[in-house]
Amino acid sequence: MLIKRLSFLLAPVGIMLLIGCGHHNPFTGKVVLEDINARPIADTGYVDIFLKTILTTITDSSYIYIAKGLHHKKFVGLRVEIKNNIGAGIIDDAMNATSGFMENGVRISSIGEESDRLVQALADLYGLRTDRHFSNTPIGMAVFSLNDTIADLATTNYYRFKLFLEENSEDLYGEIFMNINTASNEVEFFEKDAEFRAPVIQALTK
Repeated sequence: MLIKRLSFLLAPVGIMLLIGCGHHNPFTGKVVLEDINARPIADTGYVDIFLKTILTTITDSSYIYIAKGLHHKKFVGLRVEIKNNIGAGIIDDAMNATSGFMENGVRISSIGEESDRLVQALADLYGLRTDRHFSNTPIGMAVFSLNDTIADLATTNYYRFKLFLEENSEDLYGEIFMNINTASNEVEFFEKDAEFRAPVIQALTK
């Protein structure tokens, strides 16, 4: 299995991450983390969060991102694995579930205390209370591509997806949007509807 890695090192001063990429085109750069809810979309009432990808692993079939941000000046984050080259879900201005839908196309998992803090941060932003930790088991989700081209994560682009949580449970079913911005190295989670806030927290902590 071909694996390429981006390594990172916490900077000694300030809330900043240093990342480096080996392979054929080495570079160094700086990733400044910001509050995950620092860019609210005005007047919508939705809770959207933004995380910076500080480590990327590429396998023969997927991209794995370690994504982090800040909440109350503490690190929060999670691990996202998404299948590469998910088909276009929008073809000729119409939704196409045949090519754009994939079962278990996304797996979200914990990176430890930072993921536990992310759950608490989300609950805080959602106006909910929970004392539960992020699940110790990876959470598989069905995914639908909201793109009109194949989502080739090796390219510089902005890819949009809808994630489906607990599809087989009426009580726990939920939806959330996830966007991968390969230009700015960000993973975004946008709220689909306030009614899915509790199911999102339950799915992440089951």
